[in-house]
Amino acid sequence: MRIFMVAGAGVSAESGLGTFRDKNDSGIWARFDPMKLATPEAFARDPLEVHAFYNARRRKLITASPNAAHLPLPDSRPRWPKAEAS
Repeated sequence: MRIFMVAGAGVSAESGLGTFRDKNDSGIWARFDPMKLATPEAFARDPLEVHAFYNARRRKLITASPNAAHLPLPDSRPRWPKAEAS
């Protein structure tokens, strides 16, 4: 049996990581133009800008901590011995 777990972006929001869209219209795409950062054309036009944007997001991962929604995920592994984290 293979089990695949998926969580939405809102799960990480509680850890302080911004979501691209949110119900209060204050997500990342409310502040940045996705056409300039999240398309193949944007990357072809200015790869340094695209990399800078995503590198800034990755830097936030260093200080983020798991929240209550993340904690059950690794705890599920003993129940399914062949489970792999990715």
